[in-house]
Amino acid sequence: MLADARSRYMLRMLPCAGVAHDPDPDLHVTGAANIVKHLVAPFKNSGRNVTADRFYTTIALCEELLEQNLTYVCTVQANRRDLPEEAKTTTGREQYSTQFYWSDGIMMASYNKKRGKNVLMLSTQHDQPLVDAGAAGKKKPEMMLYYNSTKGGIDTIDQMLDTYTCRVSTRRWPMAIFFFILDVAALNSWVVLSEATGQFADARHGGRKAFLQELGLSLIRPLVCSRPTDNMVMKTRLAVEVILKEKTAPPAAPQRTEAQRARCHLCTVNQHGNGYKKARSNSVNKTKKMCARCRRSMCGTHRVSHLVVCERCAE
Repeated sequence: MLADARSRYMLRMLPCAGVAHDPDPDLHVTGAANIVKHLVAPFKNSGRNVTADRFYTTIALCEELLEQNLTYVCTVQANRRDLPEEAKTTTGREQYSTQFYWSDGIMMASYNKKRGKNVLMLSTQHDQPLVDAGAAGKKKPEMMLYYNSTKGGIDTIDQMLDTYTCRVSTRRWPMAIFFFILDVAALNSWVVLSEATGQFADARHGGRKAFLQELGLSLIRPLVCSRPTDNMVMKTRLAVEVILKEKTAPPAAPQRTEAQRARCHLCTVNQHGNGYKKARSNSVNKTKKMCARCRRSMCGTHRVSHLVVCERCAE
């Protein structure tokens, strides 16, 4: 995945297609360096910087991206080729010390993090052996500080997608990819809206959550409005009214005479939950009275005293 380090906007993705007998070069990209080159292809000659993990780093990749006017800042594994042997060892070196190496526009730093442990880094953006004197006396090189400030784009996106997601448990990998695409599309739309207009920009205080709620309601509202309400059960009707924020048309009640007794429809609604079927038979009032508007049964408890209508129609 390729993302903007500041705004957390997902730029490109490449799924792992596995091994193929007759691979398509545009879909089956193998090799860590080839994956990076495929992802950054639209940004050639843009002068941007790419920050990547050590899994994708090679000297040849740094040189190729530099020819395409793209800088590269990364950590590198000690078993990679063309690395100086003295940079891999920490014998005789002080803690928090840094050794620098240069070769054809590439600067390498070997930072002694602690005894027997060093961090190797490559950069085509930096060319000066600058070290930060602060940082609690750890004397980190400037390229490491820059790497730490830009490396968290993908990790932050993964965390944001896990916080609010539409994924469901499934064994069908096309559905898993589809749910992931929906999550990324929702995240990117929130980033664009918050950057352009400032709406829902306060992510720490529920801005993104409010945006996703509004997005979900806007997607289902047209379908809810087109759904006929004649045969809806009361529980579904109440949920529709919460979404639309308006009262729905009352259903057509069956024709009956005043002499017939029936259960109060509002008493029945109030009995939803545990023991609903038993309560429906035992504690729901039966009455002969009908509401003058919706023509449904109503008991004296749910009747408006000065009108011949139920409480629901009187609202």
